[in-house]
Amino acid sequence: MNLEGPAPPGPEDTQPLTVEVYCRAEILEGLGFKAADAVHIAAAESAAADVLLTCDDRMLSRARRLKRQLGVRVENPVDWIREQKDEDDS
Repeated sequence: MNLEGPAPPGPEDTQPLTVEVYCRAEILEGLGFKAADAVHIAAAESAAADVLLTCDDRMLSRARRLKRQLGVRVENPVDWIREQKDEDDS
């Protein structure tokens, strides 16, 4: 894993919660995500994030089932770090 790249986002790097984000969140709620999870996913999609990391097993399970309907990859942070390490080792 390359730790020499750009600094990770900090508290000053926020994603605005626009009307579009809330509209997308409503659609995600309709797919069965909890309201807060839906907003997080919608905001990550809006920010064009590569991945959204979560330890919420229910959210992960639903996101995996619906991955083709999501605009962001949702992963467990431990699994994602292992994957990054494996990619760097190859």
